[in-house]
This record gives sequence, structure tokens and C-alpha cells, in this order.
Amino acid sequence: MNRIERTLTKTLSKHLDDQQAFDANQQRIKREAELLALLSTVIRQKGSEDAEDEDYANHSKQLSSAAQLMVESVRMKDLTAARTAVGKIKNACTRCHEEYR
Repeated sequence: MNRIERTLTKTLSKHLDDQQAFDANQQRIKREAELLALLSTVIRQKGSEDAEDEDYANHSKQLSSAAQLMVESVRMKDLTAARTAVGKIKNACTRCHEEYR
């Protein structure tokens, strides 16, 4: 989870302050969003802690979906969509942490 939080605060949120930062860091943003999507899939695999819990799996799926939205926003070079996606990522994390921390 630390890796996910670090990605959110150190990369995704940081590079969405303005269009220039977004444009200059698109490859990094895309890579980190792809990693988030991957990690959110890994944490719900059989054998992972809480993976059998349906609510946990749903939170993880929401995180994956939001991360994929971020990837798509980078492809479209759409800062507004990227900001929406990061908001969805934060919401997925918050809802999950309310139940599992």
C-alpha cells in the first residue's frame, strides 16, 4: 500500500498542478497509473490478504478503473480528465482505508 500512496502523492497529484507540469511528465504519469492498475489487480489475487473479501475486491477494482482512466487521460492529453481520474483514485483509496486500516 505504501507504493500506491507514494505513486498518488509523489507522482500523480504532483504533476497535475498545471498544463505545463502535466505535459512535461506524461510518460511518468502514464507509467505510474499503469503500475497502479497492475498493483490493484495483484492485491486482489487469491492468497493476498483480504482478497477473498468482496468489498475489498470492489475497492481494488474501483482503483484499477480509476488508474485506467488516468492512462486514457494521458493518451488524450486531457488535464481535466486526469484530475478527475486522480480524484477517483483518491476516493477509492479513502473508502478502502476507512474499512481496512
